[in-house]
Amino acid sequence: MKKSPRLTDPNLLEFWRTYAAPGRIGLIHINFVAAKLINWGEKWVTPTGEPSPWTHVFMFTKPRRGMPWIAESDFHVPLPGFLPKPDGPQENPVQKWSSTTIDRAAVVDTGLTHEQFEAAEHAAQHLMSSGYSYRFAELAEAWVAMLKHDLTYVSPLHRDDSMHCGHFLRECLSAAACDPFGPGVLPHNTVPELFAQKFSHIAEWSKPQTAE
Repeated sequence: MKKSPRLTDPNLLEFWRTYAAPGRIGLIHINFVAAKLINWGEKWVTPTGEPSPWTHVFMFTKPRRGMPWIAESDFHVPLPGFLPKPDGPQENPVQKWSSTTIDRAAVVDTGLTHEQFEAAEHAAQHLMSSGYSYRFAELAEAWVAMLKHDLTYVSPLHRDDSMHCGHFLRECLSAAACDPFGPGVLPHNTVPELFAQKFSHIAEWSKPQTAE
């Protein structure tokens, strides 16, 4: 059977190629139901109380063959033409998040030095080989913590072998001595919206609205 072509937004891919750099952070919003639930859950930590525009967060690593690559923790996302990897920490080319299903993106600056980035990347590689999975139960735990206005909350849903995207990135930054959240936010309660608030935005991208 012939493989379906990957549906890539060339403008979004060019955005990533322009602004990606090792140690910077990417944020996206994906237009599907599970993502909208994540956005809704984050409204408890947005300044306005409205749902967050950010669904997923990842770290740019060293480019390969001129293309940006990323480290992230993710689950099986139904992206057209993309073969997902097993749930949990993983590396991917940025083409994964250049899909036409994405309608908003941003790059933020962590300010990592070269040495700090090396430490963050080493931590990412270690987490990828440590058997962590990605469970929605951990996201639910973060939602409960946000609802309680207590980001130090540990619920009965907690699993030591689970790691969602924000948790993964928090561990990488902590290894690089770049943790702007401190003890008031536990790693498993660190959601994409919090990264968007803590780091300065370099650039944002939105899909052009098409006429009806």
